[in-house]
Amino acid sequence: MSNRVRIIALAVGFIALAVWSQTALSHVALRWMAGFFEPASERPAILFHPSGEIAIEGLARTGLTRLKDKNLSREELARLFSIYPGHEIPADAPSMLGEYQIDTDAIRFHPRFPLVAGLQYAAQFDLSLFASLTGSRDSEQSPIRASFTVPKPEATPAKIAAVYPSANELPVNQLKIYVEFSAPMSRGLAYDHIHLFDDRGRELSKAFLRLQEELWDESHRRLTVWFDPGRIKRGLRPNVEMGAPLEEGRSYRLVIDHSLLDAEGNAMAESFEKKFTVTRADREAPDPGKWQIVAPRAGTTEPVRLVFSEPLDRALLESKLDLLDDHRNRLEGAVEIINGEKEWRFTPAAAWKEGRYSIIIDTALEDRAGNNLRRTFDIDLKKSSPVSTEAAEVVSLRFETIADKEKK
Repeated sequence: MSNRVRIIALAVGFIALAVWSQTALSHVALRWMAGFFEPASERPAILFHPSGEIAIEGLARTGLTRLKDKNLSREELARLFSIYPGHEIPADAPSMLGEYQIDTDAIRFHPRFPLVAGLQYAAQFDLSLFASLTGSRDSEQSPIRASFTVPKPEATPAKIAAVYPSANELPVNQLKIYVEFSAPMSRGLAYDHIHLFDDRGRELSKAFLRLQEELWDESHRRLTVWFDPGRIKRGLRPNVEMGAPLEEGRSYRLVIDHSLLDAEGNAMAESFEKKFTVTRADREAPDPGKWQIVAPRAGTTEPVRLVFSEPLDRALLESKLDLLDDHRNRLEGAVEIINGEKEWRFTPAAAWKEGRYSIIIDTALEDRAGNNLRRTFDIDLKKSSPVSTEAAEVVSLRFETIADKEKK
């Protein structure tokens, strides 16, 4: 067929359509032609979107327009489109709270409270009520139901955030090691994944004290691992029979396997290794008289610095020091521990005032070998007896802020 003939045929068709527009047949023709531009939707479906939105899609556009014009209340819309926690549609429970949005292609539900990852939810759309509200002639009147589980976010593998002491030289009578993780970890199997090797490549299986209850902090992010105290204290049977866990002058590797599981059951991103050498024993109690305070300037939020004569226990440094003003009020602020656990810094939440302040130190504060401000941890029982004298519970170190010279 030539192009001329085709053009004539189309013209005749349009003229015929104009004539039919005056008859009932025209309505059928227009609806038939509309199908080419707006195909009939498949059966509506309830869909869950990653944003947390739940939508019923595939409804007739004219029906959605009529529904929107009715300005239904939230309660009325909840009877039409209801969402529930759990995997079933309950008989009497109210629908979840949230806001409804009617668009030209869907009815969307935005929950008031975020959906919980890993939990299942159920949704129902009442087609019969929709037909009644919009005057549609949908032949399928049974409710549309769906259930879905909110996916958990892709897990980020945990890793070792830090190991303390941070120094690469430790005393032969080192008492504890702190392992900090980037995420909460599982309990019960940590000792099977923590190893100590000497400089000959041999694993020292009895260096650490294996406690029935692992020593995790409340967040399950910090694990405390003890070298066997019975082998460290001179004169005790384990020390006499096996000697100390570490030897002066030797090198060691602390290895933590990546197969150690986090609280969600996922392995760590990678294994961890810390190398260190061993120096002479530390059998002296920390002496606050040898510590140095670097005072801040009044009117600033400069940190006050407390510099120690030796590295101290990392975890105890976070909890055994307080800062008071001259009226014995406790100051709020942020603590920072730096320089290989040899310096404690306190940055106040508000600017320093001119005057005197006190750093209050619990005398239970220890160094790396477990010696605290009251007594030493390791006493040779063959040469001396334990000291029974009482010691003060706290030590107070006072300082005065540096005056602002501009105000003088």
